[in-house]
Amino acid sequence: MANGEPKKGSLNKRQRRFVAEYLIDLNATQAAIRAGYSKHTAGSQGFDLLRKPEIQAAVGMKTQKQIEKVDISAEYVLKGLKEVGERCMTRVPVMVRGGRHLAQKTDANGEGVWEFDSAGANRALELLGKHLALFTEKYEVDVTSYTDLVAAAGKAPLSKTEPVESTEKGQAAPIGESVGVGVGVEPPDAPEGSQ
Repeated sequence: MANGEPKKGSLNKRQRRFVAEYLIDLNATQAAIRAGYSKHTAGSQGFDLLRKPEIQAAVGMKTQKQIEKVDISAEYVLKGLKEVGERCMTRVPVMVRGGRHLAQKTDANGEGVWEFDSAGANRALELLGKHLALFTEKYEVDVTSYTDLVAAAGKAPLSKTEPVESTEKGQAAPIGESVGVGVGVEPPDAPEGSQ
């Protein structure tokens, strides 16, 4: 594959159809069904097809062509979001009919009442904020140390030079190296010898 493009003829007819159908709604299962794969296996077929490098290259190439064709860029999207946000925040007077005439509604203090599209403004600002990484998720993590795990299991902690029991791959790893939590240590609630 040169330049990320699949070789000519590397995809069969059904695979090419899958790529075209996938680009419609980005739903691999439905794309597989529309491309002629069995409804019963479409989910796994779609998953498997998307894992193939030739399919990935074809999807990437076609997606890039679509983007170029409609001239969409990150700048275009961000400018659009900014414009939507500004339009949604533009206040408009709330009008009421007084006989044959329209007048601006007033509140209890005699002030004019205004409205704006707060939901649209909030959504546009949210998307812009996400793009700029202004909102970060914070997680509070409570990590129990190795010594606490060993103490809870009622065993003596190992020295830094003593290897732990074999890892899943059958290799011993000294303390301080990356091993799974609790390797060689039974959980506190587990009965002896249940590991």
